[in-house]
Amino acid sequence: MTNTDDHRVHRRPRSLNELGVVALAASTWVGSLLARPLPLLAVIALAAVASLSRRPWLLVAAAGLVASGLASRSLSGLDPARPGSFRRTVTLVDDPVPRGPLVTVTGRAGGRRFELSAAGAVAGVLRDRLAGERLEVTGRVGSLPRGAAWARVRHIVGRVQVSSATPRPGGPIPYRVANRVRRLLARGAQPLPPVERSLFLGLAIGDDRDQPAAVADDFRATGLSHLLAVSGENVAFVLAMAGPALTRLTLRSRWTVTVSLVALFATMTRFEPSVLRASAMAAIAATAFATGRPASALRVLCLAVTAVLLIDPLLSASAGFALSVAASGGIVTAGRVLRRWLPGPAWVAEPLAVTLGAQAGAAPLIVALFGGVPVVSVPANLLAEPAAAASATYGIPAALVGALVGSPIDRWLAAPTGLLVGFVATVGRVGARLPLGELTARGLIGVAAGAAFALVGRRSRVRPPQWLGLAVVAGALAAPGLGLRAPAPGRADLVAGATLWRGGGTTVLVVDRTVAVDDLLAALRAQGAGGLDLVVAGRASPTMAALLEDVARRHRIIRAWWPAGDGLPPGPTWAAAAPPPGSSLQIGGLIVDLDRPAAGRVALTVRALAPASARAPP
Repeated sequence: MTNTDDHRVHRRPRSLNELGVVALAASTWVGSLLARPLPLLAVIALAAVASLSRRPWLLVAAAGLVASGLASRSLSGLDPARPGSFRRTVTLVDDPVPRGPLVTVTGRAGGRRFELSAAGAVAGVLRDRLAGERLEVTGRVGSLPRGAAWARVRHIVGRVQVSSATPRPGGPIPYRVANRVRRLLARGAQPLPPVERSLFLGLAIGDDRDQPAAVADDFRATGLSHLLAVSGENVAFVLAMAGPALTRLTLRSRWTVTVSLVALFATMTRFEPSVLRASAMAAIAATAFATGRPASALRVLCLAVTAVLLIDPLLSASAGFALSVAASGGIVTAGRVLRRWLPGPAWVAEPLAVTLGAQAGAAPLIVALFGGVPVVSVPANLLAEPAAAASATYGIPAALVGALVGSPIDRWLAAPTGLLVGFVATVGRVGARLPLGELTARGLIGVAAGAAFALVGRRSRVRPPQWLGLAVVAGALAAPGLGLRAPAPGRADLVAGATLWRGGGTTVLVVDRTVAVDDLLAALRAQGAGGLDLVVAGRASPTMAALLEDVARRHRIIRAWWPAGDGLPPGPTWAAAAPPPGSSLQIGGLIVDLDRPAAGRVALTVRALAPASARAPP
């Protein structure tokens, strides 16, 4: 046998390098989005041949074809449910969420998923349930809105207006175990104040159902909302808590316990898209370690994305999944490069590199989906993330122990958690009020170009280009804040039913109908609105009163008008009845003319005060 033949015999089998696994994940994602009706048996056979023959790039192509065929099959099973009566035993897929007077939840019946909604006493029955529990439901099936992409991602085929719901025993065993732990955790968090309790449950297990709208908007405004969506950090916290016990186990037992813990935590957090990505990464990393084949973080991420999309191809259209993957990709690529270049001690440089890497990966998607990236997000994350990590790492075992031992020890155990969560809330509240604005696509390009210029200058040891690049970054970051300091006067339509008027340093908000408070707060933030000189509730209803209370928590309101009349619900505590129709009042630089509306409403016209030179002499 020649040397050449000997080399061929002992040559290592070809496998996907890091570029190959990136291509594998990308091919699977593109195939899932295309969703073509391909013959599944044929493309699966092609994938098997590619794997057995050690042809990496053929495997990449086959994975995309398999994902496309699986996505097409998933979509074909989402034919809309026929309208009509509904009476079935339903297993809840997620936890019920209050939405104004309604409670909504996703349920599975007969292998299909429906969005259930209920009001009144029936809503109370749904509100107390958790995912995995069963109900006997009666109601009527309605159609979904056209183009409801969120429904396709969640495999929902129809809406059910529930008229009665009766709890039934049973349910999957994993959910029963997870729900018992969730209820223990919630009981252990009871000594915390309501806001801190809701934030702790969000930081620990992603349960944000009871968070006030103003607090949720603070977190969005400062780029901290990812802390309330369970991700890889939370999975790492759980494994870190179990670390001392895991090190005492054999390699096989350690793998079994690790995967079981990850599966239990994913069940507790309801298999959110970011949780699926993080759980798949943890399971793959544990398997690689147990088999003696450690893999890079990038390889683990790409294999996890491929596996998750082959299991559920419709997740390729999920914004949450895409943001989670993008942020993780930024950490394992840009974060690794930044760590080598950032000066300073490791305890400062490492968190900064991770934060900047995550922002770099997710920023293009955030700009495309939401219009901009908060400038304050990097310093806010640097301040809040250590406290958030500590609140989960300490708070979860403390809450579980507190729930078991009861009062007064539970209050002592919860006190440090309250301080840590309160600090995170303070960072969000203060950061949201800083007039720094958001980076749009143009600003993001400026930051990227300046940062690249600065890194090239650092590497080439040429100081002027480095400082010029840093100046470009600083200018791009400062520009959004400068733009917010002089808001344009006139009218701005925020959302359907809400209008903002500005003039002469005066701001008037008119809310003519009930709107989603999240959308209203986001629109006010986008307009750079601070204090509100006047808020007018155009209609009278308890829902409108709650809406204005939420706005008052986020924005300082000087005065408010509420419709006057007998039998109307009371307005917010800071509101007063509107002046009589026909009145004309000057409020700062605006003139407000009260029109004659129907009963139970306020109608008005807002106009700018004429300049002094144009006014008629007295």
